[in-house]
Amino acid sequence: MNMSLRSPLKSIFAFGLLRALEHRIQSIPHRFVTLAPILLVFLAGTLSMASMYRQLVFTSKEIQGTYDIEFLIKLRSALKEARGLRQFPPNLPSAGVTVNPLINLDIPASDKQTVRNLSDLNRSYLAEALSSPQWLSIKRRYGFHLGDIKVDLVRNFDGADFDYAADFNRFSDRLEDLNEYFALVADESNLTLDPQLDTYYLMSLTTAILPSLIDVISEIRGAHVSVDLNRSKADKNQSSDLMPNLSSLAILLEYQLTVLNRTLNIISFSAPSAYASLKLNRLELVDKIDSLNPILTDHQTSGAESAIKHWNLSTDLVGFLQNIETNGLRILREKLEDRRRSIALQLATVSSLLLLGSILIYLVNQSLYGRLSRALINLNQLANTDPLTKLLSRRSLSPLFYNFFRPDSTSFEGIGVCLLDIDHFKLYNDTYGHAKGDDALVAVASLLKENLLRKGDSAFRYGGEEFLLLVSTNSSSNLEKFLESLRARIEKLQIPHSASHVSQYITVSIGAVFVPSDCHDINLENILLLADKQLYDVKNASRNGLSLIQYTPDLGVELTVPVDRRMIH
Repeated sequence: MNMSLRSPLKSIFAFGLLRALEHRIQSIPHRFVTLAPILLVFLAGTLSMASMYRQLVFTSKEIQGTYDIEFLIKLRSALKEARGLRQFPPNLPSAGVTVNPLINLDIPASDKQTVRNLSDLNRSYLAEALSSPQWLSIKRRYGFHLGDIKVDLVRNFDGADFDYAADFNRFSDRLEDLNEYFALVADESNLTLDPQLDTYYLMSLTTAILPSLIDVISEIRGAHVSVDLNRSKADKNQSSDLMPNLSSLAILLEYQLTVLNRTLNIISFSAPSAYASLKLNRLELVDKIDSLNPILTDHQTSGAESAIKHWNLSTDLVGFLQNIETNGLRILREKLEDRRRSIALQLATVSSLLLLGSILIYLVNQSLYGRLSRALINLNQLANTDPLTKLLSRRSLSPLFYNFFRPDSTSFEGIGVCLLDIDHFKLYNDTYGHAKGDDALVAVASLLKENLLRKGDSAFRYGGEEFLLLVSTNSSSNLEKFLESLRARIEKLQIPHSASHVSQYITVSIGAVFVPSDCHDINLENILLLADKQLYDVKNASRNGLSLIQYTPDLGVELTVPVDRRMIH
């Protein structure tokens, strides 16, 4: 394609595109154009924030669960210790009896004289724990109902008719209930559902494997104490009842130790950071287990000394395992709190970016919409403006003319519709060239525009060398004076025109119609034909003159133009 044709074609294409955009945009409400992108961004951001918020709630429940589990660990430990202590004779000296350090941290020496004193302290601890706000909130949070635990705590366990086996089973039943609640807390607080490997195994270790192992060891501890003490009393029924239970517990303990060992191996290989944070001494754990194993198969011992030995070995191992459990819970909680802080920071960052982004989109959108609106206004102005003279084009004439006759229009008595034609302009172009002809048109147009008297007056380029004026005025005489002054000023521009038959300078012929404002059913085409006839009469007579009439409906009906005066040069 010829390079000289590309630029006009591009201009035509751009013009057409802008016109199409103009109609499209004008049909869309401004509020929708401004708010729609913001709403879409907010929708996407809200979905992302909702996902992060769910993660935040999930992690917060996990953190709360670690506190609840830690409380339940101490509560279960105290209940297991109560079960075992009640198997001892109440007045047995407490010297050498090991108690769980997790639940009896500050016991004065004077309160440890007998097992009865230790049991009373244990019972006080349990009563206080089961009346604490933390336990009440746990029951409310998870729907627990353990109304019969306190009854067992205050039951008297001395006297000739006290049934040690029944009491042991009663506590075991309460522990079974508590174990169910323990598992429920772990499940409801998402501690068994965490997606990350290291925290998942820490949760599995602290909420499932270690509690099950401690349960078995605690039950063995109480059962063995009962067997040792009751065998010394030759209580055949008590011994025979608990001996099969000890054998089955020994098998279960072996299985639980296997599960613990396998889980620790998995953690050490799959989540080494979690394993390292436990600071677990595997050799010490093996030594304690090895110390306990022989007593599980030793059914010949009896007496208080043997019972205390078995109690202490088991309690020592339980304390060791509970230290691992509480340490794991602490590390788990720290990891979860770090995760929660990270999610909260992400949520705050996304919220801030979303807000700033929405504000930025709004400002940019407003700016772009404003620019596009101004571009469309400029486009309309270009479409309604003659590119050479910068006067209005013919397409703007009709709305401006009829706008004058609106009820809320100005109070002028009428409007003048005036056609101006440069005399012998074809001869001017032939003599001086089209470039000079364009300069002459621009000069005449500038003078017309500068001499418009009122804001509502308008000047148009009506044809090649023709101009049109819409002039608001109070009378036809005033309009005639204005047009005569305008004709004279154009001649005084003294633009040379040696080929003119009228003057040595450029002149104009004017035909005008004064239309009173009280006229109704005005037809612009008739008015233009009337003005055209007046211009024809001037050009046909002498040129460089003026012809003006006042409009009446009869003139509009009878109007005929016998000759096209545009053929007259």
